[in-house]
This record gives sequence, structure tokens and C-alpha cells, in this order.
Amino acid sequence: AQYRLCLYDAAKKSLEASLSGYPDSDGVGWPPQLAFLAMTCHQLKDADAAAEYRYRLTKRMRETINTSSAPFLVLQREVEELMGP
Repeated sequence: AQYRLCLYDAAKKSLEASLSGYPDSDGVGWPPQLAFLAMTCHQLKDADAAAEYRYRLTKRMRETINTSSAPFLVLQREVEELMGP
């Protein structure tokens, strides 16, 4: 919600804190977290962090993609539209 409200600093802080909250994500992060972190960092003009989270998103998507991943694909597409291919 913080990202959608353009509260980018707060969004980044909350999202980064949430990375350790998902034991099954092995610290890499879950696709929604990574997508919003990539977009948040992009909005904050932190290109290096945005690129890193985008890389982690792409990696995680390759590992978790299945027929129930449609919402993840929508977020990944949003990242690509915001940050470019």
C-alpha cells in the first residue's frame, strides 16, 4: 500500500524488513516483495538497488513459476513497464 501511495521511503523500509519474515524464501525474497522493492528503489532513483531486486525477482520467478503464478507475472510485467526491458 505504501508504494501505491507514493510513500517510497516507508515502502522500502517495510519491504526490506519483511524479507526475513518469510522462512520459505531463503532470504532471497518472494516475488511480490521483490517486485515492489525494485519499483520502489527505481522511484527513489537508486538504480543499483533497483537492478539487484529486479535480478532477484527474475531469479525467483524462474524458480517458482507455475499455473498459480498469474499475480506474480502481473507484477513482473509492471516492473518491466516501469524500468524498461
